[in-house]
Parts: sequence; structure tokens; C-alpha cells
Amino acid sequence: MSILAVITGMILGYWFALQQSFSFSARSSETRETARDGMTRMVREIRDSGGQGGTAAGTGIVQANGTSITLRTAFNDPKAMSVETTGTGIDSVVRPYLPPLGGFYYEGGTVYRWRDTDGDGDESGPSQYDRREELVTSVVYGTTKPVFTYTCINTGDPLTGVPLGEPYQTNAPPDLTSIISVQITLRVDLNPGKAPEYMDLISTAQPRNHRQT
Repeated sequence: MSILAVITGMILGYWFALQQSFSFSARSSETRETARDGMTRMVREIRDSGGQGGTAAGTGIVQANGTSITLRTAFNDPKAMSVETTGTGIDSVVRPYLPPLGGFYYEGGTVYRWRDTDGDGDESGPSQYDRREELVTSVVYGTTKPVFTYTCINTGDPLTGVPLGEPYQTNAPPDLTSIISVQITLRVDLNPGKAPEYMDLISTAQPRNHRQT
């Protein structure tokens, strides 16, 4: 009976270890996939950001700092590329399509995606009634290291420390139209609440409707 008890204990210990290993593998695999999907979504929407038709390039990004970015995007908008006509006859005015506001922001270990669903046009970020959704969870960066870093062309700010017309990196662009690319950095904890195991994701999005030189 003693020998049987020892063997049973060894089998149970091995079984529990296998269960824990499988649980961690499944959880970390799901977290990896979610983080990669979230990164892909951010890159795609930042790349496709754009302002009102007929306006100067560089009006797609309307707010930018190290933890959030607000932009205009036609992603999943049924009115994309439509026109709006007000008035009648000679008083009619045709307004080019203006993509709705939205963006991404980091808060409390999570990167969120939001859309201006209440139509208040607040460029500073989501309001109470805007739609928000969790995009990437268990994000370590955000306070110690920025999620968003911007490469800009110096358009005349002497504080950049680079010559006029040269590129530089910043977390607070003084001129949003000077942004030529957005670097997104995510460090995700694959084992939250336990011994941390990190995965680093870094990607760069070049807004198509911004200056590229």
C-alpha cells in the first residue's frame, strides 16, 4: 500500500504538471494571437487615416502623444467615399466625405480602440457615449515607455535639435502634419499574475495621406 501511494502521488503530480503546462500554453498562445491581431489593426488604421477630401495631406491624425493617437479613419464606415449635399438649387453645397474620428489609447495595462459613435467630434479622445473595445490586454509598456513614437520632419521647431527638414523622433509632435511614421511598441505579459513572461511587438505604420519626405 505504501508503494502504491507513492506511485499514485507521482502520477498525480505528473498529471497536474501537465495540466498546468497545457493551460499556460493555451493561455499564452491566445494572448500572442490577440496581441498580433491588435497590432495589425492599429497599423492598418493608422496607415489608412485621412482627412476630408480635397484638403491638404496630413490631416488624418488630429491628436498624438505617447499613450494615445486620435485619427480619422473610414474603416468599416458604410458612408466611406460618399458626399453630403446641403441646400437646394443654386444654394446647394456639396461637402466631401469626412471620415469619422477614432483612435487607440493605453490605460491600465490595456490598449483600447474607440470610435466617435455619439458624433460629438471631440478630437481629444473618447467621450462617455463613444464605443470602446479592448484591443490588447496585459500590456506592460505605457507609463514607463511610450506605446506610440512618432518620426517627424522638422518644419521649424528649434527644440527638436535637428536641422530644418530633417527627421527626428518624439512622443509629442508639435506639428501633426509633419508625421511621416508611427512606431508602435507593445510588451505583453503572457503569464499575468504569475512569473512574468514577456513578448515584445514592434511595428511601424506610415500614414498614406501624410508627407513621406
